[in-house]
Amino acid sequence: MSIVGAIVVIGWVGHIAIFQGALLNEVVIKVNTAVALLLGGVSLALYHIARISSRKVIGVCCGMMVLLIGGVTTLEYCFGWNPGIDEWIIADAASKAGSFTPGRMAFSTAVCFLLIGASLILLHTRWARAVELMSLTSIMIALLMMLGTFTATHEEFGFIVSTHMAVLTGIAIILLSLGV
Repeated sequence: MSIVGAIVVIGWVGHIAIFQGALLNEVVIKVNTAVALLLGGVSLALYHIARISSRKVIGVCCGMMVLLIGGVTTLEYCFGWNPGIDEWIIADAASKAGSFTPGRMAFSTAVCFLLIGASLILLHTRWARAVELMSLTSIMIALLMMLGTFTATHEEFGFIVSTHMAVLTGIAIILLSLGV
């Protein structure tokens, strides 16, 4: 997932639409989403290959950053709060298809990153059931959002719909969750 995140960031920096995830539908992967995917992939890789405790600490820190990105974005939606973090890295045009808030990932994506970030942190503990439950929940959310995108019924699932989850984001979230 780190590769997907890195490619999307390069797409945003270089203004390359195809690298922004605009292949399957008109919704692009937001920069914050790409950064969270990048950090999540690094955290997961360090968990599985790191034998040195300092690398595991870096992995947990990356998981905390994923949790923070998802958590702050979820709070933005819940409280109508806009500290502007969505465009700290790169500005986004509000007129993009499927987006009502410039630079902000979908609510469902933010919740998935909240769950994945917590799972990445808890991987280093004995809370295996909680990790499995959070990973499964993020997979289900991503599947529902992808189904909604393909059938044009995403408003009917009862989630807050202001920005739609990009299909490639859903795929990346599912793969990251399976890795956890």
